[in-house]
Amino acid sequence: RPDTGEYLMASKDTAPERTFKVKRVPDGRAMLNLGSSARVAPGWNNVDFSWLVRLGRHRHLCSALHGVGLLNAQRYQRIQAMDPDTVLWDLSRGIPFEDRTFDVCYHSHVLEHLDREQAPGFLADCVRVLRPGGILRVVVPDLEGLARDYLDVMARLPGRATMDEHTTA
Repeated sequence: RPDTGEYLMASKDTAPERTFKVKRVPDGRAMLNLGSSARVAPGWNNVDFSWLVRLGRHRHLCSALHGVGLLNAQRYQRIQAMDPDTVLWDLSRGIPFEDRTFDVCYHSHVLEHLDREQAPGFLADCVRVLRPGGILRVVVPDLEGLARDYLDVMARLPGRATMDEHTTA
């Protein structure tokens, strides 16, 4: 819960007040993408609460913002390609689907945005919505790779690293 820092796992006792239709890919599987932003796959059930998804609900506003240069071409194109059925949902309130609904639950670069205390509850909720034998795929940043890149640039500072490398280090 946002007020306590605890993750609210949805259950029959604490179920979210809304449930959403479950889409299926052509082979019949139900696939869930949590924290999808505007990067979605056709046929997947996408859930996100980002400003980009909220803005995408207002296509005319997006067009106007793009027209006056306040929304760059890359973001505007992502919004145009966004699944209009993306579920706008704050995942700190639990995953808004019934138990054992999905064959796959996927999230990329979501887990690192949760407090350490929230992560076990969030992962348990991911398992809750999976059917028996379902697949949970979690993608997190490669901390080792980031640290190696940083140390490489730092070893070449101040004179042998480029300005772009200074900026990203």
